Amino acid sequence: MGYWGTGLFQNDGAGDFVYGIIPGGWSLIRQVLSEASPRYAVAEALVCAELLTWALGRGRYDEYRALEGFLEVHGTSGATPALVRKAIALLDGIERTHQGWRDPKSEANHKRLVANIRSRLEKSSITPAPARNTRRGGRSTSTRRTSRGSRRR
Repeated sequence: MGYWGTGLFQNDGAGDFVYGIIPGGWSLIRQVLSEASPRYAVAEALVCAELLTWALGRGRYDEYRALEGFLEVHGTSGATPALVRKAIALLDGIERTHQGWRDPKSEANHKRLVANIRSRLEKSSITPAPARNTRRGGRSTSTRRTSRGSRRR
């Protein structure tokens, strides 16, 4: 049947996938969110990203108890900062690409859904701040000792 709406679980791909994630565990979630697995559709990636928001205490969609079931079986330890960064990067890519919606209103609703999930992932307490460039002109900006014991900047 495909898509019948723009909501997270308003398509066959997400509906079928959500019930298959419990046996797969966190390794399946990592596989779907990795860039090396393009075989997974956008719907599955969004389910995995939403699952991460649940694991971080920021879940929103309560109509699918399978997400709660996943967390009861596998816990939240798989929701690592690295996985959150992968999910955010994947959501950035989804936001930039056209999803093939026939009408502009549906496309706007879908982009809003993706942005909402991304926002909740960004607000999670384990998402680290982006790394800063600590080098200027090839030298570290931190103070360190030279081989003779004097301090150098």
